[in-house]
Amino acid sequence: ENGPCGSRVTDVEQVIDICHAVTEGNIPVSMIGYSLGGIIATNSVARLGSKLKGKLNCCVSISGGIRTYEKYDYPSAIELWQPIVAYELKRTFLGDSVQRSGFKPADANWYDNTRTILDIDREIFAPSQGYETVLDYYHHLSAISP
Repeated sequence: ENGPCGSRVTDVEQVIDICHAVTEGNIPVSMIGYSLGGIIATNSVARLGSKLKGKLNCCVSISGGIRTYEKYDYPSAIELWQPIVAYELKRTFLGDSVQRSGFKPADANWYDNTRTILDIDREIFAPSQGYETVLDYYHHLSAISP
């Protein structure tokens, strides 16, 4: 609940509220996201909708999918960029974060066995946030989801 979760839009809402309050509504607040940040930005606008009226001036999403649940296992992504990003994510963030959270991944060798972002989402993010499957997590992460 306190760890990072791309599908949780309440964090974004709180940041927008703080920015709006600090500027006393005098400076337009804009949200710009790239990649996962773009996914979070579009998902937040889609889910929060009218709650952002008068607080958020605009939202720009660069390389952020709106239907993550349809695009999560493209072979080119799995083979090309996901292993590089997964390696850096494990090296710089996930190892310590998982230890501090107390979350115990089902696979005791998750650090060595997770090779892609899909693996990380399946083994770490989805179960640690209470999702039954990675697809459930991706549906909640998507701005357009049935």
